[in-house]
Amino acid sequence: PKLRTVVWDFAGDPLPPKLCEDLRRLAKVLNSGDLRRSLKELLSKDEIDATAKRADRLARVGRFPLPSSRRSYPWPPV
Repeated sequence: PKLRTVVWDFAGDPLPPKLCEDLRRLAKVLNSGDLRRSLKELLSKDEIDATAKRADRLARVGRFPLPSSRRSYPWPPV
């Protein structure tokens, strides 16, 4: 559930429409499809579900995520 990065230059900017389409398609195949079956060997069901939800949420919001707290930045600094 945490998003930590040192690259916040795009935070809040609109996502390109093509990327939103890709995110919707990704969420769909993560919920059911060959990709989900393949990932089950590497990730837990909860991890796959969380990734699908994140992809769907990003597509619906249509913007790069904003930092949710001051801990969104790695500490100690890199």
